[in-house]
This record gives sequence, structure tokens and C-alpha cells, in this order.
Amino acid sequence: MEAAAGAIQNLTACNWKWAVYQRHLIRKANGLTLLIEHLNHAHDTVVRSVSTALRNLSIDETNKEIIGQYGIEGIIPRIPYGQNSLGISESTTISLLCTLMELCIDNYNNTSTFRDCNGITPIARLTQSKEHTPKVVYAAHKLCSIISEYKVAKSVLKQEGWDSREYLRLFSEGGHNYNFELSHAGTHHP
Repeated sequence: MEAAAGAIQNLTACNWKWAVYQRHLIRKANGLTLLIEHLNHAHDTVVRSVSTALRNLSIDETNKEIIGQYGIEGIIPRIPYGQNSLGISESTTISLLCTLMELCIDNYNNTSTFRDCNGITPIARLTQSKEHTPKVVYAAHKLCSIISEYKVAKSVLKQEGWDSREYLRLFSEGGHNYNFELSHAGTHHP
């Protein structure tokens, strides 16, 4: 499964005409559903490959809607502080966070789904984490800055007792000045 997801990941990267065609073809063949099901796979490397493939597939707006509707609820439990995050590596965590970024950027429906699946609190906790690497914390901050475009994130944090100074800091693009860009878990995304 890891190899198949890796092949999809490579074939759907960037915006060349064959990648656009592959994104459409995989959607028509119900491949999105099959990939989403494998987010719960026991092997970390499979989850990472599937997550990155889903990120590349979500470049297509129709795929983005479908993956957002059915896949976000499978991604959130796999990130740190989620219910099923045991055994997930740093690279896979970054891949999952990057997939969430791609799904939520400029998409209110996916951001609302993210909120409805209780994704905001684990991400907010991750931004404050001392036990995760700077790359993971940075990715969590980037995701917070994306979802901050919508009021849904701030209202959830306020309901859970975060004061406005805390969540303003969360949404301020990180509060850290790291000198690296996310590598999307070691994969290329031209």
C-alpha cells in the first residue's frame, strides 16, 4: 500500500497536464475513498504516503471538497493529542499537518469540518508543545494561521477557555522565527 500511495503521490504532484488528468482519474475510480480508508493503517510509513498522496490530490478543487468531507475526520485522530496518534513519527505528523493545510486553505467548508471533528484544540495544544520538534510546532502554527481566516477557530478556543491573548499568539504565524520551510515530510511538491 505504501508503494501504491507513493506512486499516486508522485503522479499527482504539481500542475502538469498528466498530474491534472491523474487527479481526475483517481477520483472517478473511487481512489480517494480507498486512500482515506488507509489513514488508519497500522504502519506509519503507509499513513505518511497516503497523507501526502491525499495532499497532492487535493490540489484539484473537487477532490479537495471530497477529501475534506470524508478525510479530515480520519486525519485528526492521527495527529499528536488525537485518539489514534500512537506510533506516528515526526515526518508523518508533518505530512498530516500539511495535508490539513492544503484542505483548509481558502476553503470554509473544510475548515468547518475541521472544527466539527474537534481538530482545533489538538492543533492549538501542539503549537504550545515542548515535546515535539520545532518543525512539527511550526507546521501546527502554519495550520493555525490558515484556519484563523475564519471565525470558527477563534470561537471554539474561546468556548474551551482560551483567552484572546493566547489564541492571538497561536494565529500569529507561529511566534517563532524558524529558518526552514516545511519539506512536506521529505517529499517534493513542486
